[in-house]
Amino acid sequence: MAGKPLLYFTEAGGVYGLGHIKRFEAFSTSLSDLQLQLVLKRDSSDHSNADSPYNETTAYWSNENIEKVEELVKSSAGVFIDTYQASSDVFEVLCGAEKVVAIDDYLKKEWDRGFIVDWTLGAEESRNQTGDQSLFGSDYYLPRSPLKRARNPGHRLLAPKKDVYELAVTTVFGGTDTLDLTPTFYTYLSPFPNSQHIGTSFYPSSGNPGLKSRCRWDLSEDEFFRAIFRSDIVITAAGQTLYELAYLGIPSLSFLTADNQIDEHAQFVVKELTTPLDISELTPDSLKASIEQLYFVNNKARRGNLSASGVGKSSHILLSQIREYLQK
Repeated sequence: MAGKPLLYFTEAGGVYGLGHIKRFEAFSTSLSDLQLQLVLKRDSSDHSNADSPYNETTAYWSNENIEKVEELVKSSAGVFIDTYQASSDVFEVLCGAEKVVAIDDYLKKEWDRGFIVDWTLGAEESRNQTGDQSLFGSDYYLPRSPLKRARNPGHRLLAPKKDVYELAVTTVFGGTDTLDLTPTFYTYLSPFPNSQHIGTSFYPSSGNPGLKSRCRWDLSEDEFFRAIFRSDIVITAAGQTLYELAYLGIPSLSFLTADNQIDEHAQFVVKELTTPLDISELTPDSLKASIEQLYFVNNKARRGNLSASGVGKSSHILLSQIREYLQK
């Protein structure tokens, strides 16, 4: 692989959310010596800024420019495929790369070759081995470095609460808040003085200038995850954030914002790792009732389930086996 880059093909931002960029971060920092380079779909939204180490996209790809995809693949030592938007022609070109690592948690394809990863909850029960090698299940979830640093008992100093309005309730909408829900939750949670609505400068969630008190959109990644870790309950969109919360052991109320979240979210609900929140008929009273039920009735059981879930416990195996595959 000397002299040639490894390329990470994906899409992100806007309707795509930022889960794929978060996965790129996790892989690029955990395999930093391999110098993994980002290749974004042409219509992806750019959520990077000058302070982020992930602000340089090497190139762009599209289904309409197959020649560019072929050029990129030929110049690489291998590709990471983390897309559900590629056409069959683009998939064919990508699968012809020297090495193929596919993060396939949505299409759930049968692969002729490559190292296939699906760390969705329950994947080990529903999928058969495919490609040259495959790892399935949330045990292989790969946390980003700030997330790992936040899981420190010293960061969690919460006394039991007796009044629902004392609870530290945090909203996190995955970085984009595509449904513009922050103003609604901001209003509904106004009786909760310890509630907060947070994001980072790289994943701001909402830039609404009218929302100031109880809002922080400029946290560092470490501050962001420490704030989540100190929360009694997190309200969030489904997606990669649910894995972050499971890894930290934080109970959540969650809802869907995209079709590609449906099956994954259902697994979290069935395994009682999150509580579904119906936002179509949400009122201040229904939100308060959901918070009360989760904290005062189900809190102990939820935390026990999250602790026993094992999300991310085998990420070191994932990394070592990917290294071995790439070096063959």
